[in-house]
Amino acid sequence: MKLNLGAHGTRIPGFSNVDLLPETAPDIIADLLSVEFHEGSVEEIYCSHTLEHFSYVAAWYLLEKFNRWLQPGGTLWLAVPDFEKLCRIVIAGEGDSDHIRGLLYGGCHYETDHHKSGWTRPFLRETLEARGYEIVDEWQPFVENEERNGSDAAGVWFEWRSGERTSLSLNWKCRKVGPSRVLTPW
Repeated sequence: MKLNLGAHGTRIPGFSNVDLLPETAPDIIADLLSVEFHEGSVEEIYCSHTLEHFSYVAAWYLLEKFNRWLQPGGTLWLAVPDFEKLCRIVIAGEGDSDHIRGLLYGGCHYETDHHKSGWTRPFLRETLEARGYEIVDEWQPFVENEERNGSDAAGVWFEWRSGERTSLSLNWKCRKVGPSRVLTPW
């Protein structure tokens, strides 16, 4: 089984979409905090720009759940807004736009469309490693993984006044290497 968690309408061939919002036409309508899948039954999990919609405690709990669901050596494709890059853009005076505010705070178009956590490279790495994942590689949508394109926020870019483009998403391919070393009370 392959799961696209918090899919919000992004279709990936071979993946079952799981989302809280029925209007996004998911295969499974569910709250990620309460849905369960059998231990070791999932080959791959794709979770793009979903984790930041949860508090840190809830996000840690979700990563532990994903670890239980994944088969040994299973893959977690994880993407979150790069909080450090977003802050640099704002501090440089280049980020006063709905685009940047949306990545920092969420779109705020409906009840669950707001961000409750911000992730930097060191903090995300520490969080993942403590929960039994090894970071294998970074991936960029529309380049290395063209089958994962569409409305996926993992491909969001920012163009500086200088013309330089930078990704605003931390996109990491992770492998389950063992059980979570911590258990978040939930």
